[in-house]
Amino acid sequence: MTRQMPTGNGTNSSRTRSRGYRLPHHVALVGWSTLCRSRSMKALSIKQPWAQLIIIGAKDVENRSQRTNFRGRFAVHVSLKRANYEDLDVDAIPRGLQEPVMSAWERNTSAGRVIGTVELVDCVRDSNSIWAIDDYWHWVLRDARPYSRSRPAKGQLGLWEWAP
Repeated sequence: MTRQMPTGNGTNSSRTRSRGYRLPHHVALVGWSTLCRSRSMKALSIKQPWAQLIIIGAKDVENRSQRTNFRGRFAVHVSLKRANYEDLDVDAIPRGLQEPVMSAWERNTSAGRVIGTVELVDCVRDSNSIWAIDDYWHWVLRDARPYSRSRPAKGQLGLWEWAP
């Protein structure tokens, strides 16, 4: 068998690759460039220090005013604006996390960049996490995966599409 190279209009050309197999049917139908463009994922802009705490696996809930039906992995984008100092409530943060929280807030590192991904597994009102705030929706998170290098991105409100 031979692998055919797709052309820009979604049809196969007569040229072949040396790997010895044909392109999957869905690639031939939509065209290679279309398939590459569709490789996006959801992203959420989060203020520092909360974004950093999520990516290091220390914060397991993101508090939001609206619920979401989305479940799955999304990119964590660091907002250009950091959280207000008054909103940090440093005394309520566990002692072992107070220094990382203050450090991330002071430096506001990676503003305007995607720093990793995390999985959204549930959206509830009654999480027992230390990070859960009353009267908010608790987006329950797990399995944070930091990127070795952050990637620039223009953030948006709510969940948005990001093409890495």
